[in-house]
Amino acid sequence: MMLINTSHRDATIDDVSLQHVDDGLTLVGWVLHDVGKLSTGVEEPFPPADARAPSSRTVQPSVTRESSTGALLGDVELVVGIQITSPGALSANGVRISYTDADGHHTMLFALTMVLCAPRSDYPGGCSADKPT
Repeated sequence: MMLINTSHRDATIDDVSLQHVDDGLTLVGWVLHDVGKLSTGVEEPFPPADARAPSSRTVQPSVTRESSTGALLGDVELVVGIQITSPGALSANGVRISYTDADGHHTMLFALTMVLCAPRSDYPGGCSADKPT
């Protein structure tokens, strides 16, 4: 999830949680990645040991980095790690982010649906919220 801080002050992520989550799905952690440095590889272990360090929870104000590309310094992706602990097509329907800035404590909700299926062999046609046939 893209986090863009349009204010002129730092914001600190206090908490991230899944919403409307099926039993068997667990949020194992989260990490912020600078969009300019975002890799597509899996980080192991996840979340990294320094993910809860104060500096690792800060979303800085977005400022122009390069006029040629328009890339912004401070734009970050929130990457969540989710573990599936029981078989089936399991879902969560939202991610809640609590954060603090100079104006106080705030909450935002990303309304999105995630579906994870296990074991993979039970879903040869792909993973969806529907039960395998």
